[in-house]
Amino acid sequence: MVDSANSASANKNSANNTRIEATTGDYKRVLAKPMLYRGIVSALFALVGVFFNTTPTVGAISAAFAILFLTSALFYWPIMRLALAPSYRTAITSAVLAWAIAGVLAIIMRDPAGMAIAVAFGYTIGGASELYGGLKTRETGRPSKDTTISGALGVIGGIIMIFMTTSDPHGIFGMASMITAVIAAHHLIAAIGYMQDQRRAN
Repeated sequence: MVDSANSASANKNSANNTRIEATTGDYKRVLAKPMLYRGIVSALFALVGVFFNTTPTVGAISAAFAILFLTSALFYWPIMRLALAPSYRTAITSAVLAWAIAGVLAIIMRDPAGMAIAVAFGYTIGGASELYGGLKTRETGRPSKDTTISGALGVIGGIIMIFMTTSDPHGIFGMASMITAVIAAHHLIAAIGYMQDQRRAN
């Protein structure tokens, strides 16, 4: 009787481990390309901001912010329709909406304070959404940690941008570029790691 109970418990644990491993693999597969694409666009944005020798126009900065946030929303949009945990899909949906709104606001708000607020909104709300999604799916391992880190970086970046509302456009663009560079590095490292894991699995 005891042996049967132990065997049933072992089989249950084995099934749970298999389910968690499969779920982790699914998250890596689903997140690899969106994180890679977002990382590449973020890196390009950061490079332009860091190495731009002349002061860009307000229109150019506005367009750059719009591209950054709208492409992030575009890359993550498919995740909302995939078979992941409902809490994670909800979090990504919230993040996508926040980035889309921030992109539109960046186009509308042409004054420096307005642009800083738009960027702060995208970073903070999008980051908080990712943070929630990562913390609610801790059983997935690395994908959860990477999403949590991405969210935390976004929230911190958003808080920093709130204090940039009194700065000039060049200062806002430069600070946003430095924040985005850190986010880009994290996404690229995570995405490359997921792709390497997929190659090993195959």
